Amino acid sequence: MKEKVSVAKVPVVAKCTADRPERPQRLSAAFSDAEWQSLAPRAKASQVAAQGLRWQNYGEQMDAATAGCP
Repeated sequence: MKEKVSVAKVPVVAKCTADRPERPQRLSAAFSDAEWQSLAPRAKASQVAAQGLRWQNYGEQMDAATAGCP
């Protein structure tokens, strides 16, 4: 009689990781007041939209990093 080997994927609980993502830099730190004022409205909107995506990504990475924390 031959034994059949099969693979079973079992979820493993990860412990709380110490490697947490860095917070996104604030726009006020990335641009001086003069630089921000010199940007066109569409450029400002683009920067704000990109910042929103950076914060969303940060949140998802933080959720993943702390999923095993009590």
